[in-house]
Amino acid sequence: MTLRSAKTLAIASAIALAGTVSATAHAANWSDTFIGYRFGTQFTEPNNTQKIRKNILQFTHASGYDYGQNFLSVDILQSSKKDPTDNTLGTTQTPYGKTGATEAYLVYRHQLYISKLADADFSFGPVKDVTLTAGFDLNTKNTQFAPRKRLLVVGPTFKFDVPKGFVDLSLLYGKEWNHCGLKGFPGS
Repeated sequence: MTLRSAKTLAIASAIALAGTVSATAHAANWSDTFIGYRFGTQFTEPNNTQKIRKNILQFTHASGYDYGQNFLSVDILQSSKKDPTDNTLGTTQTPYGKTGATEAYLVYRHQLYISKLADADFSFGPVKDVTLTAGFDLNTKNTQFAPRKRLLVVGPTFKFDVPKGFVDLSLLYGKEWNHCGLKGFPGS
């Protein structure tokens, strides 16, 4: 992971976390935060036939307040050396293929209840409410491919009236930017 992508991810994480904390601090009706660790040995990557071990650290936060809901998830994935880093900086501490790649993926979504803002009933048929959903995904990985996904999404979410739990259907417009570190390909 380059210093620039790490800074971008850190800034985006801070903004997303500030949004969830801010909304929660004002009028939290509920919240749930989870920190977890996963380990697997059967991961694969494009153009790599080897089975890759990964250690995954996860932080997830969801909260709801009078006018909406927040969802934030950050995964940090550390691969075995079978998914090697790219030594673009030319340092001797991490030569290509000696250490595994590190990947970070962040997802943030916010739902804003249109019915609460407009003080009107938007229910119809099996739909009990409609929200405006907006958010983003950010990703970076320090491999030769060097992906840096940036995705913005916005659109309506239909909240269905079910006996227990919840069922949502989001129809989102997305705009994605990415990066290809391979020379001679679009985006490089």
